Amino acid sequence: MPTPSPATTRLYDLADELYRLAPWDWMDETQLIALRHPQTGEIGYLSVMGIAGSHRALAVYLGQEAIERYNRVHSDDPGTQQDSIRLILESRQLQVSFNERAMLSKADLAEIKALGRKYRGECWPQMRSFHPGIEAEPINEAEALWLTLAVEQLLALAPLLRSDPDQTFRTNDLGVLILCRQQSAAGDWTDAWEPHHMANYAFPSPPCDAALAAKVKAHPRAANIECLFTLLPSPIRPKGGRGVYPYILLAVDADTHMILGFELLTVEKQTFEELIASVPNFFLSLFDKARIRPLSLDCASVATEHLLHQPALALGVKVECYEELPLLDQLIASMPF
Repeated sequence: MPTPSPATTRLYDLADELYRLAPWDWMDETQLIALRHPQTGEIGYLSVMGIAGSHRALAVYLGQEAIERYNRVHSDDPGTQQDSIRLILESRQLQVSFNERAMLSKADLAEIKALGRKYRGECWPQMRSFHPGIEAEPINEAEALWLTLAVEQLLALAPLLRSDPDQTFRTNDLGVLILCRQQSAAGDWTDAWEPHHMANYAFPSPPCDAALAAKVKAHPRAANIECLFTLLPSPIRPKGGRGVYPYILLAVDADTHMILGFELLTVEKQTFEELIASVPNFFLSLFDKARIRPLSLDCASVATEHLLHQPALALGVKVECYEELPLLDQLIASMPF
């Protein structure tokens, strides 16, 4: 293991200081702080996790889509709950978290050893980068700078926030404003109040193959079908490759309880965008292989409902999301994942 750089040493110093501060004791993850990157101008959103006693971390949500995903997770829409794990793990973000030793990789432990650090209990720092469909990975140099800035600014604001964590938001005639830390031309860090991006993430509704939909529509046998597309939060690690999250696609005859089809998808050999774009046609292919024509499409999540929007239009059937579909719940619970 090469000698850690001064930047790496600085980040671990800050992580140790963050752990001692324990902001999760008096902040929750909805008390966001905006941070403008001094070089790129990109906005990151700082969120302190762990007030419930688990996964103590500082997350930095990067960019508009990430904050929209965050907004949907914390929205009042009850139909989003089924998609919350997907929304979080697919959000572009960086984290410094504190875990038991067993949770760290060999590379993490080697870096900590090279730094001459010793930890005991659930205070081992771990820095990770999140990308859609991929198991969280070690950070690169640019991401280390992001996390360094984030921890520095949280520590700088700590005396103010400890007395009143809700001081990161205010309202005026323009709506909701968020406290944004930014660097002046002179290099000083100052407070600004920026309009807060309040929009929720819009689940995609990719197009489907019209010819395949027409073929499915012509099948004489018809049934009401329950459908699910979701991420399983336990990554798989192909030999020689990086860890990826498996996505399952499942269709069941609601009347006979017969499984019409099942697919397991990953980003191992495709982009995340390609994976999502393929889902409508995968569902249609399952229906076609079963030689069945849907009378209705009942979905176990809002995300699935949106993914089936275009196939439902092409088939001329109704697609609807339900908070509970016991048949699908039982099938998922019985799967050996």
